[in-house]
Amino acid sequence: MNPLDATYDQIVALLVALVLPFIVIKIRNNLRRERYSLVQEIAQAFGFETDTSPSFEFVKSKYDGRSLEFSSWQIYLSAIPYVVLSTIGLSVIFTPLSDVVTKDQAPKIGPILLLADGLSCWPDCTGAQDGKPVTPSASAAGVVQAQAGAAPPAPAPQNLASAPTNGTDEASVVAPEPCPYDMTSCQMVRSLTVVAFTFAGAILFSLTYLLRAVTNFELGPQTFLRVTMNMLFAVVCVVALWRIAPAVPSMSAASGLWYGIAFLIGFLPDLGLRLLVSKLSLPLKGYRSDLLEKTPVVPLEMIDGIDSAIAFRLQDQQIFDVQNLATFNPIMLHVETPFGFYEAIDWVAQAQLCTIVGAEGFVALRSRNIRTIFDLERATIDPRATPAIRRDLAQVIFKWSSERFAEPEDPRAAANGAGQQQNQAAGPADAAAPAVAAGPAAPDGVPRPSPARTTAATSRLGDADLIHLFEVMVDDLHVHRLRQIWELVAIRLGARYTHLAPITPAQPA
Repeated sequence: MNPLDATYDQIVALLVALVLPFIVIKIRNNLRRERYSLVQEIAQAFGFETDTSPSFEFVKSKYDGRSLEFSSWQIYLSAIPYVVLSTIGLSVIFTPLSDVVTKDQAPKIGPILLLADGLSCWPDCTGAQDGKPVTPSASAAGVVQAQAGAAPPAPAPQNLASAPTNGTDEASVVAPEPCPYDMTSCQMVRSLTVVAFTFAGAILFSLTYLLRAVTNFELGPQTFLRVTMNMLFAVVCVVALWRIAPAVPSMSAASGLWYGIAFLIGFLPDLGLRLLVSKLSLPLKGYRSDLLEKTPVVPLEMIDGIDSAIAFRLQDQQIFDVQNLATFNPIMLHVETPFGFYEAIDWVAQAQLCTIVGAEGFVALRSRNIRTIFDLERATIDPRATPAIRRDLAQVIFKWSSERFAEPEDPRAAANGAGQQQNQAAGPADAAAPAVAAGPAAPDGVPRPSPARTTAATSRLGDADLIHLFEVMVDDLHVHRLRQIWELVAIRLGARYTHLAPITPAQPA
């Protein structure tokens, strides 16, 4: 074999592993300069240079020169383990099948990950002996008995009526072709294929993680070390599961799914650890998976203006659901994404309302043109808000019936009641007081109100209760931060533009 052909896959793997960190680090440096210029433009446009805002200062400090804690050569140095392990993984993926089995049994070149011959010998090749092809009737139990010196079990009789035929009138059985490899080569092909799928998933995960780190300007030495550890962790978990699979009936029965399992564990290394712990029955804390059904994730598409494409783009900022968006800095969202500044503020305000009142309450409030958290604030605790609006919105959000609320107090009745109290105070001291139903006497001898009257009085919510409830709902640090940005932008725009000026009628000619 030509030496160049023998190392072709290794050369390609090494070049790819070296180029990837170089491209990622180069993008990081260019991205910092572009975003810092955008931060300066925002400061000049909205006056954040004079009116200090912690949200803006955080964004500014992230992209100015002082935020470069690590130089490029330090990041390159930390990427060396990643390059080495990626080279090994890519070499396994690009391994020609001819390097694993004999020349007369496989093509001379072709990645083992893509060749069907590397996948078609499960599980029949477990019955092969060294140097002998595998017959279709061999089974795993036959291998164990053959290795122990016992005679293998007799093949099970086939039902000729249900067996595949060769297309003629005769019910002749078309037996599947035996595995073309000997036992050693077949086991090597299967093992390398599983490892190749694991490396494929791990490398794709590392690329996704590195791109998100670049997008969020979080790329540092620890980033490359983390993806390297994830890659190594995934391979070790898959190898461990592969070795214990014959001893676990449920895992050996799922032989055809092993390549998909290997890819998923490579992409999600924690999945491999959980599977390994569950099969070994270790005395560790379990997961309450039943509680996940009671805490569903609210998708980003709930927000007005966000579709599936925008939601996919927001995932680069680690924004996967509505709660993540509700706690995100809108200035940072504008700087790190192609979306507008006012649009980012509107999305965060909608997400905060959805997080506070829930998905169903958020949809119901839309029918009353309450879209953002500040719409709810102005409609409930603003000085111009009315008790009727508060009761209506409380019924919409909490699905309460009208019986939960106390009867609204009539201003005229309240004035008449105050006058009667003044007249009673001016009358004789021994005037008959209205009878009050008293409950059982307390140990100190003081009568207490009837429990029935107390329950009826405290279970009905008055307007003061609703005001306090809505104040608690909007009293959140993330809402305070967004309110500060909102107020600073509004001041910059000026009070003149709060309402449209009246249109001057045209003068007749």
